[in-house]
Amino acid sequence: MLKKFARLLAAGSFALAAILPITASASAPVVAMSIAPTITVSDKQILTLTVTQTCPLLLDFNGQPAFNSFGFVGVQQVQGRVIAHAGGSLTTVCDGLQHTSIVTALAFDHPFRAGSGVAQASVFNLCGMDPTTFLFQCISGSALQSVSIVALH
Repeated sequence: MLKKFARLLAAGSFALAAILPITASASAPVVAMSIAPTITVSDKQILTLTVTQTCPLLLDFNGQPAFNSFGFVGVQQVQGRVIAHAGGSLTTVCDGLQHTSIVTALAFDHPFRAGSGVAQASVFNLCGMDPTTFLFQCISGSALQSVSIVALH
């Protein structure tokens, strides 16, 4: 009985190993994103940054390019023993074209100042139908960038 179980386990593991490379190589498309390396801050609370995104063509139920207004942009800056945080929203359109957005993020715990920081942009579960395969799929994307924060006077 134990021998049969061991053979079954070995055969199952071999079959799984044979399938995994095929599954792992078939990667879903993603939203390509980048963040400009310079951010401006005004009144120590309002940050303005530029995000570029390219989403492959996905269609909504009306046959129009899918869009998502639930993207997020975050900025952090270390200031001694505290970290300042800011957040804002981002809209993504899946029409296969590159789009550049000016995004505003608002500080929510500490004021920002001129210096260095980190910015992140993310969009999750942007869903639609691929017009070439007619498959419904959901894609995501993100970018992380070290940034220079410049104060506007």
